[in-house]
Amino acid sequence: MTLVVAADAGIPVEVAVDGHAPRTVGKGLHDIGDARLLVLDTADHAWVRGDELYETDGELRWNDDAVLVRDATWLRRYDTATRRWVDLNPTSGPARGREVAVSLQRPAGEVPDDYGFGGPRHRAPATAEFDEKAAVYRLDPGAWEGDALLDIDWAGDAAQLRVDDVVVDDRFWDGERWSVSLTDAGATPGSTVTLHLLPLSARSTVWLPEGAASRRAGADEALGAVDRVTLRTRGAWHPVV
Repeated sequence: MTLVVAADAGIPVEVAVDGHAPRTVGKGLHDIGDARLLVLDTADHAWVRGDELYETDGELRWNDDAVLVRDATWLRRYDTATRRWVDLNPTSGPARGREVAVSLQRPAGEVPDDYGFGGPRHRAPATAEFDEKAAVYRLDPGAWEGDALLDIDWAGDAAQLRVDDVVVDDRFWDGERWSVSLTDAGATPGSTVTLHLLPLSARSTVWLPEGAASRRAGADEALGAVDRVTLRTRGAWHPVV
């Protein structure tokens, strides 16, 4: 049996097994005593189907008879017999994307350092905070067909995505891209899509991952920005071959 773990960026993987001294290991396969350990450098590309492990930059789904892939430029499966990765033909190709026009409808107001605490945890800002203090951006994805995603690259404290003034998704900022399915959000090409963004106070005590923390450290005032928004149209599903 092989134990599979995914490393967090910037954090060394240390393994301790009874009867053996702890040691730090990198990505790849390691034999530690009677144990076999496979370390992935990230979980972002990993898909597990029963006892099968795949990695891809696209998406997978499956049923009892087949594994399907879409929007992938590479795909591989881990072979437990040979203990090697086997490259597969993704047969699909990357999703198509284009820029989305973004226009500022209302600038942000002054934001507090934090929004209170529930025990040791930061409280999420209430909807009233978004209504009163958030910067409002109009997003114009234009016309699309099929299963389309909005990919939002942004910075701030928290944000809401609204369709026809109804909140359909929200998120705290962690430095990662925010992706939202327009179909799941109930949007149509005629919908009004707005992003409501609360800036992150320069005095906020909220914890952030390393990349986001570095960006916050470089800001002299409240941090709030929409870097880029793209529309990504997902392709058809194809069987893995």
